[in-house]
Amino acid sequence: MASNTTEQEENPSGVEPSKEELVHKCPYHKETKEKIEAESNELFTELIEKDAQNDELRAQNADHIKTINQQKSQIEQKDKEINKNQQEKFARLKALLFTTGNAEQSKNLQSFSIGNPSQI
Repeated sequence: MASNTTEQEENPSGVEPSKEELVHKCPYHKETKEKIEAESNELFTELIEKDAQNDELRAQNADHIKTINQQKSQIEQKDKEINKNQQEKFARLKALLFTTGNAEQSKNLQSFSIGNPSQI
């Protein structure tokens, strides 16, 4: 009977408490809920830190890509200049051989090309 008295003292209305009310009163539930909330907060903090690191890495990658593209453009420009210079030298050599009357070397030179032969 002592247990009935205790139940009546805890629940004086006599109405059975709902399952949800009983769960929230359970000390194990409260402890578990606090652990889950603490772990969730830790994971959320870690997620925010990782997201910030990812943003930083993305910015660094964008800078690297920009630098690489600039270097590529510079190399392509230098290559065009070198090719143009080679073509000009080739044309001068060809003209020189032709004007000196060295037909044999001029014929050999026609089969040899540097860069784009259509521009020579």
